[in-house]
Amino acid sequence: MTVQTFFLIGIMTLFNFINPTVNTTDNYSVLYTYENFEIRKYNSLILAEYDDDDNQEFSVLADFIFGGNKEKQQIPMTAPVITTMKANPTMSFVMPFGITNDNCPNPNNSKIIITDVSPRLAATISFSGYPNSEVCESMKKELIETLTSLHIDHKNDFELHVFDPPYKTFNRRNEIVVSINI
Repeated sequence: MTVQTFFLIGIMTLFNFINPTVNTTDNYSVLYTYENFEIRKYNSLILAEYDDDDNQEFSVLADFIFGGNKEKQQIPMTAPVITTMKANPTMSFVMPFGITNDNCPNPNNSKIIITDVSPRLAATISFSGYPNSEVCESMKKELIETLTSLHIDHKNDFELHVFDPPYKTFNRRNEIVVSINI
């Protein structure tokens, strides 16, 4: 590969003309859409969750899927990466289709928990850019206001879903998601 080809691929990747391989697990059906707001029915999911005060959630979960498990099995990276929006957030990687509780590799790190999430109804609001606490709180507030105006009760279990790697600079996809009662 020539230097020019390498440089061109780097520029195209940086500006998202070429997307890296990431499996998106859009495991839901859309029931209602209005602008950047949706009501969805999520199917069950298997999550690898990590909750600790060391701010190493992503690194620890990445080690697990890159073979840091008792079976030394690599698991494809999926999107979204889910982080709960509570005082002590939990980060989760969604396991790809085909991974079940029965065949999911056993984590080497005892703080990684494999969780089966039941089907649910949820409301989402999407936004682009890099999610920070100020932006996420603003979008959460907008989602609450939308739900209130539609007379929809929520379960206050807000999550941030991030779909893109940190080096993607344009057209980033993020969502605030909350379970709802209808």
